[in-house]
Amino acid sequence: MDGIGELAQLFKARENGAAYAPLIGRVVDLPDIKIRVNERILLSARQLKFCVAPEGLEMGCEVVLLPYSKGQKFILIGVII
Repeated sequence: MDGIGELAQLFKARENGAAYAPLIGRVVDLPDIKIRVNERILLSARQLKFCVAPEGLEMGCEVVLLPYSKGQKFILIGVII
């Protein structure tokens, strides 16, 4: 590989990851908690950690989620009233 190709690989390895931003989801199933973030993402209870009591969730309510573990798990930090 030439020097330019090696330099390109080094730059690629140093790229920043995806932006860290909160997500809004909607509770679609209880008591087996399932939260829909969009058409393709449906989270189950095993993908969630709770900062609020899960007993406070109601069907159809919106929640605020923070991603962690490279977007594989989420912290439920609040309920939108």
